Amino acid sequence: MCSLTKKLIIVCTILITFPLHAATPATSSSPTTHYIYASTIGTSGYAITEPGYYVLTENIPFSPGGAATAITIESNFVTLDMNHHTIYLNDGSATCRGIEIDPSLHNITIKNGKLSGFTGYGLISDASSTGKGIFNIKIENLDITNASCNSAVYIEGNSTNGDAHDILFSGCTITEIAATSITFYMVQANNITVINSKINNNTPTGTHVACTPATNCRFINCEISNNSSTNAANMLNTGQHGAVVDNCIISGNTGLNTLRGIVISGTSIIKNCIVSGNSTVGLLHNILLASNLRGGHVENCIVADNESTTNHAYGIYIDNSANLYFGTIVKDCEVQNITAIGTSGDDAFGIRLDHADRCLVENCMVLSVTGWDIGDGIRVNDTSEFAVIRNCEFYANKTGFYNNDPTTIIYGCIVGNSTTNYAGGTPPTTGNNNVTNIARLGANTQVEKFANVAIPS
Repeated sequence: MCSLTKKLIIVCTILITFPLHAATPATSSSPTTHYIYASTIGTSGYAITEPGYYVLTENIPFSPGGAATAITIESNFVTLDMNHHTIYLNDGSATCRGIEIDPSLHNITIKNGKLSGFTGYGLISDASSTGKGIFNIKIENLDITNASCNSAVYIEGNSTNGDAHDILFSGCTITEIAATSITFYMVQANNITVINSKINNNTPTGTHVACTPATNCRFINCEISNNSSTNAANMLNTGQHGAVVDNCIISGNTGLNTLRGIVISGTSIIKNCIVSGNSTVGLLHNILLASNLRGGHVENCIVADNESTTNHAYGIYIDNSANLYFGTIVKDCEVQNITAIGTSGDDAFGIRLDHADRCLVENCMVLSVTGWDIGDGIRVNDTSEFAVIRNCEFYANKTGFYNNDPTTIIYGCIVGNSTTNYAGGTPPTTGNNNVTNIARLGANTQVEKFANVAIPS
């Protein structure tokens, strides 16, 4: 073998054994990790001013001696991993904040920790006076607890420069908060999602959860329970349009004034929810569909065991005297044990339609609605035109069915065992009807396949 051939064999062997590599294309590097200690925050707080991954290393007592913020985020593309630690206000200083996100920022994640005892806000971003709202924000597994403050969470966009938007809360808990404002408050916001979260055992002076003004807010697999309020309060106010409330529990809440369970507006949906065991000494709305509702839905919900001790009580109430509703649907719902137990004039309604044109109530059951004077299983007032009540059952209500609009269509319904019955209007004679002892039916009401029966055994 010639020397040249030998050299080629040696070179090929080297290339196979130790292959040459082209330069690796440039890729985005992992974010820089920064560690946060108690000494990092100190008594004046810590500002995150550049992108990166920030990790708490220990529980951090914060003793500023005056108004201050423990951590302020001043940069985009930040992850704050609290690493299952707690930042807690240690000296009770007034108007102190746990975490603040500056206006206009985006791509921020805060996760895996607890904020406790803060006297201003637990988590805040306020763009009301400058910049625009924050966006592309994730808040995951964050607990806010044990505080007397303005709000546990307060995020506000800017009506001129831009809403706060695309914000996710997942696996969060808010508990033992005595808020002077609203416990969880989204203002000038859209595309807000709250999932697998709990807001329990809080005592604000007013509303517990509010997204207003706001659109496209979603609450999924959430619980709002065992809260109390001294003033008029909404347990969950979802904003103006496009809201979805799915598989949520609103239970065991109490009030000393008007109390509302779930409030939706616009083209919004409530489905698969339980609203139960709520009580107040004022006006009680368990599910309230209000303000410019067009095509709203309430589906497959249970509204049960709710009472007012000094005012009216409503199971599902569609009403807004200023703006007529169109096309609202209430279907596959069960409403039972709605009680107004005060004095004369305190009434109860299982389902009530006011200013609710062309609504459909279908496949619903209403049981045991009792008021001091009136306890209607369903009431359709003369302000609601062309309502359709179809395949529903009403049992053991003080009054089974009260219709006062001649355009209402009633089909395939059963009213049984009402303890007090009101006759009125002209009983229809078409179809297979027996309407003598049900609630008042307005003149010319269209009724087909309607029956009075006892409660089935």
